[in-house]
Amino acid sequence: MRFSDLISHETIDLNLRSKIKETVIKNLVKKASDAHNLQASSIIKAVLDRERALPTGVGQGVAVPHATLESLDKPIIGFGRTKAGINFDSIDGAPVHLIFLLITPGGDVPLHLKVLSRISRLCQQPALRDDLLSATSSQQILDALKAAEHSFRDL
Repeated sequence: MRFSDLISHETIDLNLRSKIKETVIKNLVKKASDAHNLQASSIIKAVLDRERALPTGVGQGVAVPHATLESLDKPIIGFGRTKAGINFDSIDGAPVHLIFLLITPGGDVPLHLKVLSRISRLCQQPALRDDLLSATSSQQILDALKAAEHSFRDL
């Protein structure tokens, strides 16, 4: 399984408008939930609870809000971008422009950690961050992610 296999056009939002972290998370969860026929309310609660416990702004303009869901059989990735930037209480204090939403099956901690690690490693690539910031379509996002992970092993 590849990281790029877990994200789809339907779970990408290139025009997040809110500057409020909770609203952005709700919007991304709703988009992912709709794409996968899931109940958004329980996922929103889980992601927001996790975010309140420990903010997920990982630095360099990237945040990875995440949670687990017992009824899930494979991970779901959502992606959102905001031009204005959002305060995600990032470790470097910088505003966040790129948000990866991660929802993984409950009970599969190793998989959850592998996907989090993959997102982190991918986002350490300045060229990928630039590509994600400048993309004008969800297809360009998917292509950039696929190209960036070509040298990585399967999850």
